Amino acid sequence: MGGGGFDIRQDRLHRASPAVFDPARAVREFRIASTDYGALAVVVALASALALALAAAAPHTTLTIDPWNENTLTGLERGDLDLALYADDVLPPDFHARDLFQESYALIVRRGHPLARSPLRGAALIARAAGYPQVVARYPSGRTFGSDDVLAKLGAPTHHIALALPYFLIAPLIVAESDMVMVLPRRVAERFAVLAGVTVLPLGARAPGFAYRMVWHERMHRDAAHQWLRQAVLATGRS
Repeated sequence: MGGGGFDIRQDRLHRASPAVFDPARAVREFRIASTDYGALAVVVALASALALALAAAAPHTTLTIDPWNENTLTGLERGDLDLALYADDVLPPDFHARDLFQESYALIVRRGHPLARSPLRGAALIARAAGYPQVVARYPSGRTFGSDDVLAKLGAPTHHIALALPYFLIAPLIVAESDMVMVLPRRVAERFAVLAGVTVLPLGARAPGFAYRMVWHERMHRDAAHQWLRQAVLATGRS
């Protein structure tokens, strides 16, 4: 918007944010940006927890999940988004972040896979897994996508990436019906064990992990409704 005008949407947002948030009366839409990893690791539990809270305490509140993309941080800054679920520790000025949990990695293989019958763990398991074709996830990186070659991060020898996917959800279905293997965050690996019947093999305590966080902009930091949302997400992430 050019000239000396003002953003009516943002003005309405500020006027609609009372000093005290009454979830029983509030008519509010919360928007959270997430990758499908964040949706599996946080939003599933959050939606379940909030379903009870919303039905009992905040019946007029809606939770909307937007896909993470190159405009997510701009959306937070403008007020189009309330929160983002994020793993990177580099943020622009005027952004806040709070760790939800520490994540580790695990290997998924089909039931009956030779690795599932092996007693190997840790570095020995990683080295053996490198001999099988790999499935890797692709993630938004600016306007493009990068491949998350976790096996390389774990110091594996030369290995072959047979398939790179932009969606976590179809990966276990492919792994479950092939000899391909995939290293991915433990929380989603454990969900996939239930959803797709794959076997989860831990990589050991020495394997590096990462902190998963919620991120928001300073413009919403003192908003009472936003504080209520952050507490709900924090409680879910740490449960």
